[in-house]
Amino acid sequence: MIERKKKIFGKNYTFVAEETFELALSESTALYPENYGEYEDVLIEILSTDNQELLLSRNPEIFSKYENSIGTKFSQCNVYWKKVGKKLEIRVIMNEGLLNFSTFSRFRSMEFPTSVEIFMQILHELVLIPSVYFFEDLSLVHAAGFSVRDEGILLAGTGGTGKTSALLALRKNDKLSFITDDIAVISSDGLVYPNLAWPKVYGYNLSSYIKKEELLSGRSFLDKVHFGLKLKVNPKKVRRKIRPNILYANVNLEPVKLSKVIYLFRDNVEKLEFRKLDKNKAIEAGLNVIKTEYEVFNKFLEWDNYNSIIKNVHPILRLEEVFKNWNNTLNSAFLDSEVNSLHIPYKIPHEDYLKFIENQLINE
Repeated sequence: MIERKKKIFGKNYTFVAEETFELALSESTALYPENYGEYEDVLIEILSTDNQELLLSRNPEIFSKYENSIGTKFSQCNVYWKKVGKKLEIRVIMNEGLLNFSTFSRFRSMEFPTSVEIFMQILHELVLIPSVYFFEDLSLVHAAGFSVRDEGILLAGTGGTGKTSALLALRKNDKLSFITDDIAVISSDGLVYPNLAWPKVYGYNLSSYIKKEELLSGRSFLDKVHFGLKLKVNPKKVRRKIRPNILYANVNLEPVKLSKVIYLFRDNVEKLEFRKLDKNKAIEAGLNVIKTEYEVFNKFLEWDNYNSIIKNVHPILRLEEVFKNWNNTLNSAFLDSEVNSLHIPYKIPHEDYLKFIENQLINE
């Protein structure tokens, strides 16, 4: 077994994993600072075989309730969640052969993924981000984020509104530092924590700011063939991951104070325009988006509540309390922040949108 200690989202994380996952774990967490604390907030075990506790109930089939934990079943892995006092314990059981995708399976996917990329996505999307649910002082926002002079700026909104494209348009500005591509983690004291999951760049994101050759640099011949074929069929159905420190020259490794939140909004308008947005409405709108982004994990918590009611036991976490905490956290975090919406015409040419972002976003 190997052990890694990292500082993530302001908490002390300890990873204990089988040696099979050593390279993938090291690569996936490389940019996060080392944790030298004497205590741990989160313990994550990553294994290939399961050691189940006493099963209490299983309704539906993909959810399991145990005496002191719950089990969530995904196609790539099973994840078990247990709260011991203030400490969160997570056990991840990777499906056999997960890191050994066949060439045929890679061709069927939209990414032609490497084993490290598969592991990294599972770790961040199914383990690290859901772990935020268990901390009352943290909240999630569906947003890309960067910093300017140690002040955090979030570009929030639904999928497909231009968050990643905006991040790409700003990547060559040496005054900016990368924080997150997709999900921002914010504390009640207004700090934005780095989420260093590798950004996903779709075919439709390609532009003068990031070309196909740069995105595919260092990848195999078959990988490049796959991308070219998929790109011709549908640019929305092909993507690649790129490391944050390759995408941006500067990457934030420490939290920064939130300064500005901009909701990107596709609208029936004639031109790009900023509008002041009421903070309470912004928080409500943002929570609606993040609820849909993590609806799968939300369902598991609802099923835990259902099983707990029938068994007359306590759920591990109440979803309504999570959303209440998030609302309170964001109210505190947005208190000293400027909140606007950027209204984007439906049919604006992609390059025109990117030029606007590059030339005016920071000043505005």
